[in-house]
Order: sequence, then C-alpha cells, then structure tokens
Amino acid sequence: MVRGVIIIEGHVQGLSNARSAAELNLPVWVMHNGNCIASSSKSCQKFIHCHPYNSNNFIEDLINLGTENNLRDWLIIPSNDYAVLNIARNELKLSKFYKTFSSDFKILERIIDKSALMALATNCNVPIPETYKTNENGDFFHNDFNFPVLTRGTIGQDFYKKIGVKALKSNNPEELKINLNTIGDHFDISQTLTQELIETRNGTKSITVSTCCLCLNGIILNLWMGEKLNEHPLSYGTATLARSVEVKELEEPTQKLIKELEYTGVCEIEWLYNSKQKRYNLIEVNPRTWLWIELAKASGIDFIKDVIQISSGKEVLKNKTYETDIYWFNPITYYPFKVLAMLKNVKSYRPKGKTVNALFKKGDNKPGWTYLWTLFNILKRR
Repeated sequence: MVRGVIIIEGHVQGLSNARSAAELNLPVWVMHNGNCIASSSKSCQKFIHCHPYNSNNFIEDLINLGTENNLRDWLIIPSNDYAVLNIARNELKLSKFYKTFSSDFKILERIIDKSALMALATNCNVPIPETYKTNENGDFFHNDFNFPVLTRGTIGQDFYKKIGVKALKSNNPEELKINLNTIGDHFDISQTLTQELIETRNGTKSITVSTCCLCLNGIILNLWMGEKLNEHPLSYGTATLARSVEVKELEEPTQKLIKELEYTGVCEIEWLYNSKQKRYNLIEVNPRTWLWIELAKASGIDFIKDVIQISSGKEVLKNKTYETDIYWFNPITYYPFKVLAMLKNVKSYRPKGKTVNALFKKGDNKPGWTYLWTLFNILKRR
C-alpha cells in the first residue's frame, strides 16, 4: 500500500502529478533542485530542496528524508531523466523507504541514450529518420547526407546544458562542419547524433505526436496519444498548446518498442511524420511523465492514479478509452509565442472547445502566479 508520494521536480508536469496524487487523499511532498511552482500548490504538503538529480548527494537527500521522517512505502514519481536514472541505479538503497514503478537501470540507459535507442528501433523495424552517428575516425563526412540535418546529443539534457539548444540545424556540409566545431568547443562531439530534418508538409510544420503508455514488463496497460501544436522556441521546442488525438498507425510501432524494451513504468514516445517515407518516425522516448500529462488526465486517463494503484498492489482498468480533441495550454507561454509566430509567419493553432489550463485551477491558482513571477524575475535579471 502506498502511504505517501514524493514528486521529484516540481515544474508543470510535477504540479499535475501532485494534484492527481492529492486527489487520492495521500500526503504529497515535492522535492526539487531549486525553486518550483508545485511547491506553492495546495496539493503540496511539504517542500524539500535537494541536490542535483544526477548526484550521489541527491540519493543521500532521499535516504535522509526517509530516515528523519520514518517513511515506509512512499512512492517516488520523478519527472526528470537524471532523477529517473539515478533512482533506478540506487533502487536497492532506497527500497527501505520508497516504492518505485520503473524499469531497471540497463533498460533506461537504452532509452535515454538516443544512439542506442535508434539502433534498437531499427532492430525491431520501427521507422526512424535517416541517422548518421558521429564517430572519431574521420569517416563521418564520407556519409551521403540528406540535408537539411539536425545534430543533437545522444543524451539530450547533457547536450542542452552545454550548448543551450536542443539541436543545431545544418543546411549544407559547410554549415555542418561549423556546427560540429561549435559543439566540439563545449561538448564531446562523439556523444552526438546527426539526423535528417523532417521537413514541412503541405506548407505547414510537422506536428509532433506522442504515444504515452502505462506499461508492465513490456505490455501496454493503457495507451494515450496527443499532439504538440504550438511550441517555444518555434522549432524543436517545448509545448505551449497540445491536443488529445488518436493515430491508429502508431499503435503497432509503439507496441513493438515497449515489447522489445520489456518496459515497465510510464513513458512518452515522440513521433514525427516523415513525408518522404510516408510514415511516422521515432524521435525519442521519455521514460517518465511528460510536460502535458494533465491533458491525458482531462481526456480520460490519469496515469498517476494508475501508477499509485499498481504500486499499492491493486488492479487498474486496462485499455481505457479517452476523449479526443481536448486541448491543453500554458497561458503564460502560449500567448507571447503565438504573437511571435504571427510576426515570423509561422503557422500556429488555437484551442477550441474543452480546454485544460496547465497552471491555473479553481481553488489552486497560486502555482500560476508563481510561474509568472519567476518568469518576470528571470527576464529582469537578463
């Protein structure tokens, strides 16, 4: 039986996770490296500052928290790749105090390392963009590149921390050399991956579709799909607007991946439609909750409550249906970036019908104001 919940990383998805857990009348604590919006939610009964999620000190923080508060059977729900890996690596140490619902460390490594993930996808006939692995023997530029291409890190968060963007675009060999030299000044170039850029279709940008799963030992218990409509920055960015959808052709490749990985836990699998191949391509797998998990809940599947039920030894309703064309948006990022998209003549969308607000909720609006104040302070410092 789950006696309480620790939310690791309290940004937008952490806020949603905390709200779901609190609806089951469980004590909810939020642990975050720095300040976060979930700490100001009514759902959060206690906030704990912690060390960086990839550090040994972070694990010590969890152990000390469990010891000092005599915790037993509390469920850890992380929303950060580093935290997911670190917790899995130290599961035995943490098991005295905490429950986890996650794959083991070796499986998670194959997911977070995009080079390993692309190789796995190829082995089980899941389509991927044309991919060129950077190597150190000087043969990389002998590839017949299909420009334009994107270069990104095999470990996405490592790359973003060093370079400041998720990916760099190259339109020709000269730009690719310049970008690789720029990356090499700050990052290990062998830890990058270069892939064809999936270009626009019918004059509009390609829309990212996510298949989001609750899984147990390679079997999907519940599957939900959504698409990212607007984002910031305007390319390769974070969602500001998303919508629940159903894309039948993604069911089979999603099942193949999950079965091949023997995956356990919640995950988000990102796909982009490749008009050259006339099918969706795998982009990445996030072995954790994702930014707009609140949209899945609003359309009929509450992944957090399911995880709590399973971790408590209870059955969950499988193969749930959900409502499509429900919209999720972050009001503080949606409006300014929609204006920016108009100024740059980039197609954007607007919510229609039933809409879910990522931040502001009746009776629990403080996280939204905290988000706005935090953003104001960041801009002020700049």
